[in-house]
Amino acid sequence: MKLNYKYRPLSAFWLLLIVLMSANETFGSDKAKTSTLNVVVSIKPLALMIEPLLADEAGSSASVQVLLPSHASPHSYAMKISDRQKMQKADLLVWVGEDLERFLQKPISQLPTGRSVAASQVSGITWPHPEEEAAAIEAHGHKHEGLHDPHLWLNPKNAIAVISAVTRRLQQLDPESAASYGSRAQKLIAEINEIDREILRKSLNYQEMSFLVSHDGFSHFVERYNMNQVAAIRSSADSKPGARHLYQLKKKAKSESVACVFVDAGGAAPWGNRLAKDLAIKAVELDILAGDKTVKTYPQFMQNLLVSIDECFAKEQ
Repeated sequence: MKLNYKYRPLSAFWLLLIVLMSANETFGSDKAKTSTLNVVVSIKPLALMIEPLLADEAGSSASVQVLLPSHASPHSYAMKISDRQKMQKADLLVWVGEDLERFLQKPISQLPTGRSVAASQVSGITWPHPEEEAAAIEAHGHKHEGLHDPHLWLNPKNAIAVISAVTRRLQQLDPESAASYGSRAQKLIAEINEIDREILRKSLNYQEMSFLVSHDGFSHFVERYNMNQVAAIRSSADSKPGARHLYQLKKKAKSESVACVFVDAGGAAPWGNRLAKDLAIKAVELDILAGDKTVKTYPQFMQNLLVSIDECFAKEQ
């Protein structure tokens, strides 16, 4: 009896240690639930939609890997070996679709089923009206590559559709954290709806004013906010305008009292700035790829677009 009594505290110690270790492992597992998934996206605007869905309990954001560097054109990007390695390790890869990132079409076709989401294919995406695409064809001879302007993230309602689709996929991949993904998505969607309402309200002041764009990739924003885009200098980010087209643009811009030319932020193409100089109007940068490193959220991204719109029409008010 004395021997058993002597060893009883030691037995209690080991039992307590085992309980604490088990509790710690369980706690650690719960804490890491939404940070274990490896998500890769093609462009930064998609990352702005998805990172908040992976935020941990402290409110910080898990890292979402972006394939394209800032201001790199998704139309002509050449993949690196490191990009392929990221894709192979990803639990989920999100891209816009083959109309924008053609370089991803073959690599994504080689991924297992369920490992990718094409934003252009999710339910609820709104495309500019066919008559607007017909007008674009008349303006510069042909429409954007593919059936639609692929810059769908410029319409907040499309962003919400993408967020909803990705949330469902994350819930399938990580069922234990399904409720957390859902609540984060609701919070983000509420914030996006708020900035959408702000832009709708302010855009009412600009609907009678006109502008040109450097390349034909702004129609989702134009359609959503009923803006008056006169024409595009180029049909895509990587095309070159002809002399005849530029001459016709100048005539049309003068006849319609165009306020400014929106040029691609970080872009090397000079035509927008040259045309603005010839017309004695402003050239305003439009950062549709969120190349600005200070932009951390989708609402901030849309707010910056609104600032550019305000800058274009500042003297027209």
